[in-house]
Amino acid sequence: MRALKLLAALAAALLAHLFLVALLPPVARVLDPFLLAIAYTAMSGRVGWSATSGAIVGLVHDALSGGLYGLHGFAGTAVAFVMARTARLVDLHKGYYVALFFAASVILQQLVLQGLLLLLMRRPELLALPDLALKAGLAAPLGALLVAASERLGESLGSWRSRRRAEIFLD
Repeated sequence: MRALKLLAALAAALLAHLFLVALLPPVARVLDPFLLAIAYTAMSGRVGWSATSGAIVGLVHDALSGGLYGLHGFAGTAVAFVMARTARLVDLHKGYYVALFFAASVILQQLVLQGLLLLLMRRPELLALPDLALKAGLAAPLGALLVAASERLGESLGSWRSRRRAEIFLD
């Protein structure tokens, strides 16, 4: 079931990325659907699974970005590990906690990426503070909406299953 959720999150992130790059390039520069998928899988609190899924999603992002291969893979692994540990400590049943969780994942990813760029490049392009605030401010409500939508989908699927089972009669 976890692998199915990871594949669904990866497919949704891939489709969202391709849609944003093709139709809304300025939004694609600010919104990272792969990071939303990483943070969503990290909400499970399973550290090993989250780190592995963060690496997979990050490497897919690297394959599409055209930059240094492995940069987002490493950052995705670090973000997923830290955020999964955080999800174990924080009760994420309130919407504003979920929004803060996604905003913190954006900030952590950008810090890891900037640290890696400082180590690997001579003169890396530094991220401006307004860009970081815009990325975190956009990811927070989108992440909260993503979690609310997935919970609603889970509830409706559960009620559909219970109705389907109730209609089966064996005489």
